[in-house]
Amino acid sequence: MISLPKRGGVTAKLGSPTLRRVKTISFLAKLSIAGSLFAPSAFSQQEQYPIHPDSKKQTGVPSGKVTQAKFANSTVYPGTDRDYWIYVPTQYKSGQAASLMVFQDGKAYVNSATFNALDNLIHQGDIPVMIGVFINPGVVPPQNENAQARFNRSLEYDDMSERYSQFLIDELLPHIEQAHGVKFSTDPNQRGITGASSGAICAFNVAWHRPDSFRR
Repeated sequence: MISLPKRGGVTAKLGSPTLRRVKTISFLAKLSIAGSLFAPSAFSQQEQYPIHPDSKKQTGVPSGKVTQAKFANSTVYPGTDRDYWIYVPTQYKSGQAASLMVFQDGKAYVNSATFNALDNLIHQGDIPVMIGVFINPGVVPPQNENAQARFNRSLEYDDMSERYSQFLIDELLPHIEQAHGVKFSTDPNQRGITGASSGAICAFNVAWHRPDSFRR
């Protein structure tokens, strides 16, 4: 292995777990910033941060395909439907088991900066060929014209049980594989999950309850 220069008394080696963790943290930070730049929030009137070059379209880098779909067949959360988006990089080959990144509050991350970051980092070899799944919380549609939809976000995201992990791992991800002709790696070290606020609680709970499926 090749040793990198020491910084703060720590030596990282190319290919080492330490360097891989640094790359993973850097990747997640870029995606979180990319999503937050476009998501409406209370911070919109405060200081705005420049977009990192990796989140900008670069010449010669192929663009992945983004598809929007709906899932309405849950038995874990019966009566709900939800939108989701799937990003598949150009480098993905049919039948190949790709790394997976799952985003809660998916629509907040569906923007050019997020997809540019995935395109660029995969093209540069900084991250493996990776499929992104962006999932919105469920919604119970109104039962009549005088009723309102019921939003399931808190029920799903703030619940400490393994109910959401069961929904995600046993229902939605297998559906996506079948419906979109993709294959996700079964190696938990190649599967990441993220979110913000209650979405972060949800992501932590999935990894807590199912470390056999998510470790990133």
